[in-house]
Amino acid sequence: MNILYVTNQVLAISKSNEMMFSLLEELGHKVFWAANFNSYIGDKAAIPCETIQIDLVSSPLHKTNLKAYKQMCHAIADNSIEAIHCHTPIGSLLGRVVGIKYAISPVIYTAHGFLFFDGAPFINRFVYYIEEMILSKCTDVLVTINEMDYQAAKKLKLRNGGQLYKVHGAGVEVQVDCRSVAGVRRAFSLEDKILCFSATRIDSNKNIKTVLEAINMLADNIHYVVAGDGPDLENLKKQAASLGIADRVHFLGYRLDVSSLLNEMDIFVLSSVREGLSRSVIEAMSHGLPCVLSRARGNQDLITHGEGGFICETLDPRSYAKAIQRLSESKELRYRMGNHNIASVKDFSLTNVSDEYRKIYSRHLVEKAQIG
Repeated sequence: MNILYVTNQVLAISKSNEMMFSLLEELGHKVFWAANFNSYIGDKAAIPCETIQIDLVSSPLHKTNLKAYKQMCHAIADNSIEAIHCHTPIGSLLGRVVGIKYAISPVIYTAHGFLFFDGAPFINRFVYYIEEMILSKCTDVLVTINEMDYQAAKKLKLRNGGQLYKVHGAGVEVQVDCRSVAGVRRAFSLEDKILCFSATRIDSNKNIKTVLEAINMLADNIHYVVAGDGPDLENLKKQAASLGIADRVHFLGYRLDVSSLLNEMDIFVLSSVREGLSRSVIEAMSHGLPCVLSRARGNQDLITHGEGGFICETLDPRSYAKAIQRLSESKELRYRMGNHNIASVKDFSLTNVSDEYRKIYSRHLVEKAQIG
């Protein structure tokens, strides 16, 4: 079968995408990856499947998405697409609408975090829930990655009695090499400091401003390292300067060596307002880092408060400061929580998630191909 694999804007190919493409190819399918590659870093020729440029953007009402819809229609027609697996809110919207237009089945949607989550503004919850109710009728297979979304999805009506699944995220490499380091401590003369670390897109949803306020409450030996880029970067630099902590906050920009960076860090922090099931948290757990996380959905699927780290009140800097302070004062506590995370992260490995998707694909793609 020819499979259209739809995502949003792509900076680099992830291990989870490579796993999906390899699995589909192994099962005898041809993959066409439809996404916005305009900001792609690296050699597109090295991507192990055909790529199709779709000029979609994250804002649902942006006029460019009409062009993206037409591009996706051409992709379906030109490549004799027989099934669609879509990801991300806008990618899944376009993928499922186009799937209806061309009577494609199955249409598989992996929800990396519904937008009608608890804590969102009422209007967002209402609008996105209605949208998902409608689009579910265009969906044959719905895959969720956290318990809250799985329970919410049980209320949705899928096409022709379609199937609902829950998998352990996107999958990450959990057998990590803890020898390589990126040299951040040496570069910034941080050899004797406690380093908190975030690897994330820098936007309002990631709520980094609250962590900066927390860092300002802590001792000078606690520094904050952030790997990532995004629209809030300059404002956060200004905030750090206004708080008088610019020398303790280190913005590294977008990095491809996060695994090496993790080997130098003491504490991982993620303060998001909304999450599905964070791959960056899973990677930090696999490196044996204790985690200080917001109460966002998905985070509590990964960390039990007081075992692998601490769950904080999402918008309360004092909550993060208290957790970071406890961890900074006890190397033994960091070690114990880190070891707990190494043991508990195995279910989220690429191997396990690959096995989960193999069962889904085998039921909904392989069997259809054999019938056809």
